[in-house]
Amino acid sequence: VLGLWISAGLSKRANARLIALHEFTSLMALTFAFLHAAILRADTYLQPTWWHIWVPFAFEPYRPLAVALGQIGLYLLAVVVGSFYIRRRIGARTWRLLHYTTFVLYGLVLLHAVAAGTDSAYRFGRTLYLLSGGSVLFLTYVRILMRSR
Repeated sequence: VLGLWISAGLSKRANARLIALHEFTSLMALTFAFLHAAILRADTYLQPTWWHIWVPFAFEPYRPLAVALGQIGLYLLAVVVGSFYIRRRIGARTWRLLHYTTFVLYGLVLLHAVAAGTDSAYRFGRTLYLLSGGSVLFLTYVRILMRSR
């Protein structure tokens, strides 16, 4: 959402603090995604191995497609976040193309949350997913409108 806000030009200018906040929140998202995956190792009911946690489609007992979407999303997130630190080497065009995969990774992670998340059973979780998805759709629409002008 913050990246869309910046790229749509909704702030008066994309100042260094806003860009630094975007970088920080991206790093925090990556950190919490890795923690989320690692903490699952302690699940005493499903008892996943490290193989199940890190290899897409390897975990058969619990919603393998939904889990794989999250795993693939995690790896895409790592690539996108990592690309920020090597953008001078890979060039602005390649960096921008990599950044567009954020839309795909967001969709994968949202589907993962809805289909595999235990919060999906609760109104709070469904509301959070709806607000998040709605924000991304709205800001994407605004960004397309701003760019076309």
